[in-house]
Amino acid sequence: MTSSTHRNRRPRRTQASRREESERRLLEALTQIIAEQGVSAATFESVAGRAGFSRGLASQKFGSKDGMTRALIARLDAWRRATLAEHHTDTLTGREAIETYVQLNFDELVDMPEFRAYFSLAGGAAAEGGDLRAAFAEAHGNARDLLAGFIRRGQEDGSINKSVSVEPTALILGSLLLGAAIHSLLDPDADLAAMKAAAIDLIERGL
Repeated sequence: MTSSTHRNRRPRRTQASRREESERRLLEALTQIIAEQGVSAATFESVAGRAGFSRGLASQKFGSKDGMTRALIARLDAWRRATLAEHHTDTLTGREAIETYVQLNFDELVDMPEFRAYFSLAGGAAAEGGDLRAAFAEAHGNARDLLAGFIRRGQEDGSINKSVSVEPTALILGSLLLGAAIHSLLDPDADLAAMKAAAIDLIERGL
């Protein structure tokens, strides 16, 4: 076997890497269709076609449109946790960790269409009810718990006033971010940079 043959041979991808790529492409297609045409246009047929796959593959992978949405929720949750780790929020003061979390939320609305699709789907799930609403409620409950942990840390390290009520404040902060996301969907011209600055100012003054 010649050296050129060695150079031209590509390493075989594992089954796990193929599964990961197909899921990524399908969820990217889901995001694109929601951004362009709305939630109702995101069917298995349209998503699979946009991603270059068959409807059968999408159905086999996710089972249902709800399953596809749950996969998007899980993927974004993993991405968010990895991003927080990259910003070393575990070593910041409680206040700094909250401010970092808030900044990332606003930046994601600008830079990542996946999060805009997420909130579009969440709005529909809230209106329709059912199991999918519970999945979004769980995701937002996880965000509330994360913020509550930051608040407790801040009260321990002195960066947050001990008189702050932990759980209600975490819920209000999460609701502020949710409201900002929904508003940005209703008003594409919303000044997210100004909203982010105002949110940080509220945290600095209120905590």
